[in-house]
Amino acid sequence: MLKAAVITSGGDASGVNAAIRMMISVDVDYIGYHGGFEGIVNETPFSFTKEDLISWYNSGDLFLRSGRTDLMKTETGPLQVKQALMEQQVDVLIVFGGDGSAKGALKLKESGVNVIHVPMTIDNDIEGTDYTIGHKTAVEYIQQQIIRLRQTGRNLGGRVFIMETFGGMSGQLTLASGIAGNADILLLPEYDFSISDIAARITQEKQAGRDSVIILCTESAFQPDEYKNGDQGVISKISEQLEPLLGERIRQSIPGYTQRCGDPNMEDQLCAARLGDFVRKKLEEETYSFMAGWKDGSPCAVPLEHVRKKEGLDEELAQAAKYQHLIPGERRDSDE
Repeated sequence: MLKAAVITSGGDASGVNAAIRMMISVDVDYIGYHGGFEGIVNETPFSFTKEDLISWYNSGDLFLRSGRTDLMKTETGPLQVKQALMEQQVDVLIVFGGDGSAKGALKLKESGVNVIHVPMTIDNDIEGTDYTIGHKTAVEYIQQQIIRLRQTGRNLGGRVFIMETFGGMSGQLTLASGIAGNADILLLPEYDFSISDIAARITQEKQAGRDSVIILCTESAFQPDEYKNGDQGVISKISEQLEPLLGERIRQSIPGYTQRCGDPNMEDQLCAARLGDFVRKKLEEETYSFMAGWKDGSPCAVPLEHVRKKEGLDEELAQAAKYQHLIPGERRDSDE
């Protein structure tokens, strides 16, 4: 019988448990590791069945705890992982994670390991797929925070709020959440804007009769060349420069790591479950070395060699937001 090992790698995201549950086949034995790639080398694997996933299915707690590591960036790391999998007589490794995890999966493929990558990141910034597990839940969570800010803005009128979102060097999470939540201004790393641009937009909104102004800002949007993974608090720098121009205080909100967790919403559950079922079928066919992507509303197989961090934004959303004057500034490295 085919034996599959499963890990989650990198930042956590909601919905993974549904995908794991739905990829279980009666023709496959499954083992799991906690701790991502490093867990394969350092942790003891455990067998699991669909019954083990029942109480985890709708939970934001990961059935398989994730992990970050530089192991796959080293010369010997992929070989260590390969050796550990061979010792467990594993036929295929299934990796849930972002673009960094996909790079690790590709290195294993090049080392002779059968591997399948399933995109898992709230940022939705992986080339080759329109959907990544966890994105829809994170968008809904941020949307709810915007709605709450709008309510308190009506209760105490005239205030300006700025909220910082995750996303790394991608503004996709901010863009989708801002449109879903009806934010007034979106600050994205893909657009080059100035503090005076933001001040002018705030003034326009107030002159139009807004009882509050809500700015949504990607963590890397301001001076992105200086951004390092994990940096938070960019909205403090923006507010310090905005307040003298406006003559008023900017109210700041950073949801931080709460964006990653929480029980998955219905959309994430359904999409993740469909990805899991797609992987199940591929396992039964003994088809490997691909990412289980999402195109035109359905799962699809994407060659691992084509998987990388996505450049740019969802153009339909970006054009709609630009038309509505939600995004100040001009596209970076663009003639727009």
